[in-house]
Amino acid sequence: ALKFNINKDIVFSLSLNEFYPDIFAGNLINFNIPLKGIATGVFIIEQIKHIINDDLSYNTELVISEWKDIVFDIGTKEIYKSTPVEVITESSEQSRIEEIVGSIEELKEDVQEQKDITSYLDGVAPDTPTGLIVTTEVINRESVLKVSFNPNDELDLLGYEIAYSQDGIWWQYNIVSETSVYIQVIGNTQYFVKVRAFDAEGFKSAWSNVVSITSAKDTIAPSVPTGLTVEPLFQKIIVKWAPNTEPDLSKYSVQVSIDNFATIKDTIYTDSNYVVYGGETNTTYYFRVSAVDTSNNQSGYSEVVSATTAAVYDEDLESEILDGLADDLDELNTVTLPNLQTQLDSKLDDLPGEIKETHIADNSISTSKIKANAVTANEINANAVTSEKIAANAITAGHIGTNKIITNSANIGEAVIDTIHIADAAIKEAKIADAAITNAKIRDAAIDDAKIANLDASKITSGYIDADRIAADSITVSKLVAKPAFSLPEGAIAYFTDSLVDNVSGITPVGYDEINLSPKITLMPENAPEGSIIAPLMVADKIYADHIASNAITADKIAANAITSDKIAADAVTADKINVTKLSAITSDVGVLHAGDDVDIGEGVLPDGSDGIYIENGKFMVKNPDGTVVIDGTKNMLKILTTGIVTIDAESTKTIYFSDLGYQPIFLIFAVGGNVDYDTNAVTQWPLYIFSYGRSGTYVEWGFWAWTNTNYISFHNFYSSSKQLRYYVFQEIAW
Repeated sequence: ALKFNINKDIVFSLSLNEFYPDIFAGNLINFNIPLKGIATGVFIIEQIKHIINDDLSYNTELVISEWKDIVFDIGTKEIYKSTPVEVITESSEQSRIEEIVGSIEELKEDVQEQKDITSYLDGVAPDTPTGLIVTTEVINRESVLKVSFNPNDELDLLGYEIAYSQDGIWWQYNIVSETSVYIQVIGNTQYFVKVRAFDAEGFKSAWSNVVSITSAKDTIAPSVPTGLTVEPLFQKIIVKWAPNTEPDLSKYSVQVSIDNFATIKDTIYTDSNYVVYGGETNTTYYFRVSAVDTSNNQSGYSEVVSATTAAVYDEDLESEILDGLADDLDELNTVTLPNLQTQLDSKLDDLPGEIKETHIADNSISTSKIKANAVTANEINANAVTSEKIAANAITAGHIGTNKIITNSANIGEAVIDTIHIADAAIKEAKIADAAITNAKIRDAAIDDAKIANLDASKITSGYIDADRIAADSITVSKLVAKPAFSLPEGAIAYFTDSLVDNVSGITPVGYDEINLSPKITLMPENAPEGSIIAPLMVADKIYADHIASNAITADKIAANAITSDKIAADAVTADKINVTKLSAITSDVGVLHAGDDVDIGEGVLPDGSDGIYIENGKFMVKNPDGTVVIDGTKNMLKILTTGIVTIDAESTKTIYFSDLGYQPIFLIFAVGGNVDYDTNAVTQWPLYIFSYGRSGTYVEWGFWAWTNTNYISFHNFYSSSKQLRYYVFQEIAW
């Protein structure tokens, strides 16, 4: 065979009429279509779309393209395609993956839309409507029933079915969506009414109670008919008038008289606007008409019109007619009948001793005309009785059997019994003797796909179907569902276990061995090229910790911003998963770090919304490089309770109050400014209270005196001028 090498992309779009939950984008499948010249090849599923139809049936649409080893077979040409590694670029794979992700999102949207459509269905029948009330009135000369009832409150309710009847046996039905409707009925008639509800799932409630009522009677009679005309004929008169226009018109009453209505001869009722009256010859008849509505209100009678039937009797005419009849009778007896007899005799003489079907008129021989057992097989020519000669249901099971119509195969002509002669499900296993149906009994191509739709494995003898019994090219990819015989993770493109043989396709990737691994296929984390592991191809819960070697995933293997908080399960990262020596990799871009439930570090964690370290219900300790504890959160600590700048007048006292602590807090005070008594450049804090004896031996007090109580701090200025102080009062915070 001639061989050619081509480099064209091969893509197929397939539409399947079923739902295939075990097919995923990224699967590799062996695919062949001999009619299209593809003998064999490995294809990848690029896109898959599951469609939920309005009737809740499914369709699956696939887009597949060649993966490798495509072999064509067209006549005497064998065309193959080899796909070099460099042809398959990372960008094309990325494009396919993005298309796959898009298909998955579309499917999610379709499923969500279907859920939204059916979310209100409750699976139960509606409640029976209550409060049924029926009244009656006349509207536009028509008698109507007004039917009203309380509305149901089911979310999946579609409407109501109102039934009404004159006898409570034969019912008429109206489908409505409102709870107050009018129904046009016949006036002055008893009616029975009931109602029930139905929902979107086809469930119907029970019928309500039945209410009976007599419909309102119209009291206004129709107008008197006008425009009467008469046309006399032989023994008949045609009477016409203009039709009435009332919507409740029911019929007309036509009265007939021969004495101008001194007496009434006939009364005729009709719903048309004319009658043809049959009377006697040469007689005058008088007519008048009234209209009747559905409430039996009758109008007055119209004007009277009259006409006389035609008179045709004449003695000369009678004599002429009788003479003609006599001549006709004589001709019938002397000419016509003898000629017919002669022709009949000639036809009988021509009969060949047998009666053929052309001699028998259709339906002229019935069962009652044939003596019992008179017609046997010997009296019926071969092929004389065909299917169209046999009435439907004429041949029953009692006619088939020993010494009956069908006794052996010789009595059944080829193609005589067709599928239309066999009722659905009429032939059961009990009707077929063992080994009765052999290959010789089945016409070629008589059994097609439609005949074996329900054939399952239990109907096939073990080992019966082998390669010799399968026609060439009869099993195509559309007949197969690609599913490996082992448990395959959802979404996997290929699956390797203990060797380089792909468990999905059963082949070894071209150009790879156990020692030299090309970067084309990712087998181990340490030899995976950057970007080869794509998040959309990782099915949830399908990559476990024991699949990843220790220390296999390092920072340089993870793309920037690839791992976000929504990618990490709750409680998945614990203290033992974090290497303290790697904390330098955590930058300010992290946002907020959480340590347990009590420690937050980062942006906006402090109560006032600022950045910092926030510890709640915990201990905090800081040591310097020498190991000395400089901050110990396990001990009582001090917190600034209150602070400020206070001005104390000369030789006076000032007090600042705060919430009662139950103890006397410690405090600090500092001078504000440089105005001190002695060296203004060196002293920043005034001395506390000092007393001494002066040169004259007198007692001297100077400086400041400050003290605290459980709810205040007081200051006394012994100087001769006012002074300013900054003060700090500390509250003890216990662990």
